[in-house]
Amino acid sequence: KEGVLVPVPRETENYFLNPWSTLDRYAFALDFSRLFLENFSAEYRAENARELGINSLVRTIENQRVLIRRGNRNAITPRLSDHPRGNGIDISYRMVTREQRMWILGRISELKEMGVIDAVQESNKRIVHVTVLREPYLNYLRTQRQMSPENFQVYLAQTFASYINPQQPVRRLAD
Repeated sequence: KEGVLVPVPRETENYFLNPWSTLDRYAFALDFSRLFLENFSAEYRAENARELGINSLVRTIENQRVLIRRGNRNAITPRLSDHPRGNGIDISYRMVTREQRMWILGRISELKEMGVIDAVQESNKRIVHVTVLREPYLNYLRTQRQMSPENFQVYLAQTFASYINPQQPVRRLAD
């Protein structure tokens, strides 16, 4: 299974979708990408005491083509881009301090070296484009949370279900 496209809240206590982007209509990501966004932004807030800015998530094929036509040298053909599939996350480090930028880039570099994400620093945009590698990321997360494979599957099922139906909160495993 490759994941399911799920809605992403425009703002939480840990991140916000930049208002100048086209995210009004396209606030969606694959379920495991949203999970990464929630966890990464929670780490960022814990370390930096502010929300993480997100510039882009899912993008239509036509929007990807428009970026190319407009001369965005970071945009690649829709067939190769992660954005139309819902697995591209553009993290902004615009309007942050030097320390916050270094934290973002350093943590992204660590996760990339571990093989759980792929990331490219976009030139002239102050953005790092992240692609979450589903199985490596989920294995990493299970290890970090020190959960058995069975309990982790229950956790994922409940978490991903809550993305589709936010009225149904995720139960804790001890309940």
